[in-house]
Amino acid sequence: MAILQTKYIQVGSYYNSRGYYYSGYINYGTVSNSSGGTSGQWELGSVYSGSKLYTISTGYNATRLQLDIHDGSSNVTNGVWDKIVLAGTTFNRTDATYTQNYGTNVDRWVWTISSDPFSSNGTWDTLTFETTASDTTPENLSFANVTVAANSEQNILDIVTTIDTSINVTMSGDGTFACVGTSTTPSSSNFNTNAKTITNGQYIHLKVTAGPNAGDTRTITITAGTVTTTWTVTTETPAIVAPTVSSSFTNSNASSPNVIIGVNLSANGSGGTLKYAQTTSNSVPASGWQTANGFTHPRGTTRYYWASRDEDTSGTYGSSVALAVGYRAPDTSVTPSDVTIPFNATSATTVISNLTFGETYQVRNNAGTTTYDTVAYTTSGTSSINATVSSDLPSGGSATVFKVYAQRPTSMGGDNLYDDTGDTFAITRLAADTTPNAFTIPDKTGDPNSVQTSFTQITGITAAATIAVSSTTATWAVSSSASVPASSAFGTSANSITNDQYLHVKQTASSSYSTTLSTVFTVGGVADTFSTITNAQPGSETGTGGYGFQQLDSNGHLIVDSTSSVKTFITYTQGLVVTLYPPNLGNTSTYPNTQDVTVPDLTSQQDFEDNYVVTRTDGGVFNIFGNTTHTMAYQATNTIRFTWAGTCTGLFGNVRTCAALDLHANTFDISIIGKTL
Repeated sequence: MAILQTKYIQVGSYYNSRGYYYSGYINYGTVSNSSGGTSGQWELGSVYSGSKLYTISTGYNATRLQLDIHDGSSNVTNGVWDKIVLAGTTFNRTDATYTQNYGTNVDRWVWTISSDPFSSNGTWDTLTFETTASDTTPENLSFANVTVAANSEQNILDIVTTIDTSINVTMSGDGTFACVGTSTTPSSSNFNTNAKTITNGQYIHLKVTAGPNAGDTRTITITAGTVTTTWTVTTETPAIVAPTVSSSFTNSNASSPNVIIGVNLSANGSGGTLKYAQTTSNSVPASGWQTANGFTHPRGTTRYYWASRDEDTSGTYGSSVALAVGYRAPDTSVTPSDVTIPFNATSATTVISNLTFGETYQVRNNAGTTTYDTVAYTTSGTSSINATVSSDLPSGGSATVFKVYAQRPTSMGGDNLYDDTGDTFAITRLAADTTPNAFTIPDKTGDPNSVQTSFTQITGITAAATIAVSSTTATWAVSSSASVPASSAFGTSANSITNDQYLHVKQTASSSYSTTLSTVFTVGGVADTFSTITNAQPGSETGTGGYGFQQLDSNGHLIVDSTSSVKTFITYTQGLVVTLYPPNLGNTSTYPNTQDVTVPDLTSQQDFEDNYVVTRTDGGVFNIFGNTTHTMAYQATNTIRFTWAGTCTGLFGNVRTCAALDLHANTFDISIIGKTL
């Protein structure tokens, strides 16, 4: 069964007219769409379009029920509805007498009744127009539209009534629906978009999520049987609540003049569009708002950061938060090396490691007031730098502490200022070493009263060493060269000498033959004795043939005896220098033409070979021997025999000839040329 329309009748007064009783006459009763509702709602558009309920009454002593419908649009027919139900009593249309008055546009149905169906006066009775076909039209099925917060989940339901058979339910739109027998929201698994069936008294549940933006709409259109209804969910425009900028920022702390600052919020606010801004002063910006929260912030400056839900509209932004971004400090974890320097060093170099590439370092005194060296670490492939201190060095035997300062350039986020790293190093100067290495002043041999010089180099000291001399017969000079200084440089006043300098000594030999004159030279506590040894008196030492021996001077030349006018000698070049003196100068007797000479270390014939040539080393000739080449030969152990090429018979007696070799004015060296002993 299907109810086409329902009306509510408030029963009117009974009165007598021509002996008949009437009840519910429209002029005396009330018609409404709800019980106790507004009167005068007599439209019957759901039964006949444009029609009105004109009369529903009983009369003739409750033997007649009359229904009048005003047909303003000429749509009323004796059809469409099959029955009316008045106060619970059913009256079939086909049981009534139907008449139509075209003049008054009133259609009338009259039933013969046996009792009055109306209730007592003033009560509300229900009148329904129904069909006898299956009713697939739910009555009053609808879903109230809502306006809600963004992204919120919404649920709604309605009960299906006035159907007498199961009907199909379908949907279209944005959400999902479920059909269940309870008003309690079912589990999510029951919701989907699939078609379903429903019976009378069951519920249709709808579910949808509101859109994210103000004004967004989400709709679900439900068709249940012959009824279609739409539910709309609209996203509200929320009230704008200003966000709050947090004092905690995200800082990239990049090694550069600028950093990237991320603005964080302690409260996000709501409504509008969240945007951020940066200013150089504490004034709300009229422009420059952005949805991204990252900003470039120059180092060494203060910036103000803002957040808003509607840019600079009053009340939609929070108070600004000031942020000062400083500079990156240089790396202070450097490692300088301690340095030990010699006593006489004029500078010291420390090696600094654990550096940061691109930074510059200074070495200063421990108070940081004096800078000694500035070095940048800018060479790739190295792990350290050298810094040199050339002033304020410690004295001997002490140490001075120095400190390293570091600078980070602005290109790396620094402020170009030097920071105290706290890393120190010590420069230690060794105590003065005035004790030289052992030294030797070579002794010298010469004739009596000859002036002898010698020298030695002083090494192994780091400071000037004192010179002490044991006698007053010697003089000395200090020089940077091994060459003998000028005579004017010698004296007794030089009392100190430095490392690698030369000590030159000069001493006059004794006036006596075969006499040693010694002087002790002490330098920084280390001593050596310099001796001058005079030659033996001529003729005082004799060998085979009665000839004597005498050494040469320090230059390898014959020491001339001022009392002799003629001297003959031979020289052994490997260190043995002997001088041969023919005795009895002026004697006219015949002299032997051989002379035996003692040579140390000559142990066998193998150490010497015959026919070794004896010549003058200065390229001259033996005038006294007539330009003749002479020889010498191995004689015995330690002995060489010198043989003249001719004889000296009469030669030495020739005073004129002998005097031709003036050894007082010329010194001649004779060397043995041949095998080295």
